[in-house]
Amino acid sequence: MDLGFPLNYTNLYLIDVTPDGPERTWARLAAGITTVEVNDSDETVDSSYYDGEGVSSTDVTGSTMGYSISGERRVGNRAQDFIASLRGSAGSARNTHLRHIGPDGSYLEGVVTLTDIKAGGGDANAKGTFECTATFKGRPTYTPGDKDQVPEGVTCPAATVAVGATTALEPAVTPAAASGACAYAVDDPEVATVDDDGTVHGVKAGKCRVSVKAMAAPTVACIAEVTVTEAAGD
Repeated sequence: MDLGFPLNYTNLYLIDVTPDGPERTWARLAAGITTVEVNDSDETVDSSYYDGEGVSSTDVTGSTMGYSISGERRVGNRAQDFIASLRGSAGSARNTHLRHIGPDGSYLEGVVTLTDIKAGGGDANAKGTFECTATFKGRPTYTPGDKDQVPEGVTCPAATVAVGATTALEPAVTPAAASGACAYAVDDPEVATVDDDGTVHGVKAGKCRVSVKAMAAPTVACIAEVTVTEAAGD
């Protein structure tokens, strides 16, 4: 079955919550998020030439790309907590990386500036609001999608990681013409945690399970068994 008209929730939005770190730490903007609007704008100039008989033509001379994100404040969500912590900051502290993976496997990634942050507030008997705008600084990297099928299956081999170390889960989505983007959740964060790009962090020796869902069809899922061993020398 082809993708047809994929629903908006099949888009994966990831924000880097350690922009000053040596590596990206991706956290998913999903919990509590109800709406993501494309917030692009163009700068244009209208020109009229003699050879056009005075009829104006429009040229795009510049543009900005970004997203307006809104929903309800989910305290404890890694992505929301990071953005909320930037209230009152200025300059480069408002910059981080954003990655958007479409249901067709397309990637849009680059440095964004986070503005118009609202984290909380509203009526006494309502959930707190959450809003922000993420605007790319310059032109983001775009990789076109080449996937046109709905995922039908996903598998993920077991993984082993030492306490204090990391390893990457390696799910495989079928058919090959479907996007491989997945979402992850761990059942015991006291044993291991998992980033939203599938990086597993060993916390203490033991076993846990990570659920893996194909983003373009979240009902297609599997379980990856994770074993955490004592760190070398312990």
